[in-house]
Amino acid sequence: MFCVLFFVLVQKVNACFCGTHYTGINNYSGSILTIPADTLNKGKFALGYSLNFQNYNSFSANTFRTILNKRIHSHSLDSVLTQSINLSYGLSDNLSLIANFPFKSYQGLSSTHSGIRFADGDSTGISDFSFFMKYRFLHEPSYSIALISGIKIPSGNTNQKNEIGELLSPDSQPGTGSWDPLVGLAVSKLFKNFVLHSSTLYQISTQGSQDIVVGDSLSANIGLSKKILKNKEFLKQKIGLDLVTEANFLWREKLEYQNLKDNNHGGAVIFLTPGLRLAVNDSFYNTFFLSFPIIQDLNGYQSDMALQLGFNSSFIF
Repeated sequence: MFCVLFFVLVQKVNACFCGTHYTGINNYSGSILTIPADTLNKGKFALGYSLNFQNYNSFSANTFRTILNKRIHSHSLDSVLTQSINLSYGLSDNLSLIANFPFKSYQGLSSTHSGIRFADGDSTGISDFSFFMKYRFLHEPSYSIALISGIKIPSGNTNQKNEIGELLSPDSQPGTGSWDPLVGLAVSKLFKNFVLHSSTLYQISTQGSQDIVVGDSLSANIGLSKKILKNKEFLKQKIGLDLVTEANFLWREKLEYQNLKDNNHGGAVIFLTPGLRLAVNDSFYNTFFLSFPIIQDLNGYQSDMALQLGFNSSFIF
């Protein structure tokens, strides 16, 4: 996983991250955004909820003047709020099925066309559903490796309009209108005093609404978790607490329309993500985290990503 992350970072990137995370149902793993290699036990269900707020640095007045003078087509936004319901089932001890149902809200959208600035308002609605299979093909006492495969289906809203009634571009819609395969790998390694998790997930983007391809995307994550409280008795409940720190790399290809690439889409971001994970009776898990962008390489004129806040909760039964 270190080698994969290094390879991605040293390449010349021409993509961008559009704020979409896959949040897996974690068992006892202690990760945040990294997908662990752990799978549910056979016959077990996990129901989860995740909330992710991504803040952006919208364009300044000077930036807008420059863009308008150059007659560049670009987009700006203030924030994206993503809420998801997650459901997992252990088909066997080594095979878990996962479904993700997101709801997305873009706030403070603006765009420029032919030297004119438009206030596009907000865009809110059901986003595209995703279905995954996680197969743990190697399981030893100190480490596990799992293969991840899935599909994102075009179930999201693609009809949001701006304040003058024009259809918003696909990258500003809750849904993309495309069928997108996903494939990845997850590794978990147990050390004496901490656990290491790493995962990669690649999404192949196909043509969606308005005949636009929003671009392939890649996430590569690595994290360390350390248990600082284990089965402490509190109000007749067994409480556990993990301290977690992750590095999250996110990349997206340039948007494409009629074989033409948009030079103001695409790029890469690296986040540093610390968090806490609270376990109750080894069945109810809550994770709180902050995420700080430490490196950004976005193409052209785009809103830089800023602080990210998140909360994940899951119940295993």
